[in-house]
Amino acid sequence: MPLPRPRTREQWTAAPKRVKAALELHPNLETPAKEGRQRMLLIYAWNEFGEGGITAPTGGEKAMKLEAVREVFGQ
Repeated sequence: MPLPRPRTREQWTAAPKRVKAALELHPNLETPAKEGRQRMLLIYAWNEFGEGGITAPTGGEKAMKLEAVREVFGQ
């Protein structure tokens, strides 16, 4: 079975953008904090290379996925 083709940066960046929009639209996705509530996002599967859930840098994509997350959620 062939490996799936890597997504483009634009395609991959669309996913964290959708998550960010959902966090802004739905306050019930927040978690309690010392003062009020805090938006929270858990990025799962840092290194699930065998299962395709990879966020860690790779030889082909380099750090593109991490850079996209920083682009969307960074300060």
